[in-house]
Amino acid sequence: MTGNIDVLISEVGPRDGLQNTKQFMPTEYKKKWISAASEAGLREIEVCSFVPPKLIPQMADAAEIVAHARTIRGLHVAALAPNFKGAQRAMEAGVHKLTLTISVSESHSLAQCAHDAGRGDRQREKDL
Repeated sequence: MTGNIDVLISEVGPRDGLQNTKQFMPTEYKKKWISAASEAGLREIEVCSFVPPKLIPQMADAAEIVAHARTIRGLHVAALAPNFKGAQRAMEAGVHKLTLTISVSESHSLAQCAHDAGRGDRQREKDL
């Protein structure tokens, strides 16, 4: 094989690894984790999810986590948002990349977004 190949590894641990844990990880520990991952050479990290804190308390500090991550030189800061309001909050916080969820089944939509898939479709149409 000839030529240059670029590979981007996007770490999702600070978001995916924490969203289902019962015990809250202190914000300062999350910041240290993200900083250490960046120091290890990761250039893109999905640092949090902009979800209602009552549904996933682990992500209540999402805006503060993004603010910290944005201070790390060269880090591409990503976040997940399950709905329009979450996307607005993520953009206001200053993420560089936004991951949106799309459910193709009722059970997935109810489990991931706390509403039926039809409501998500109607909301996206309204927001567009």
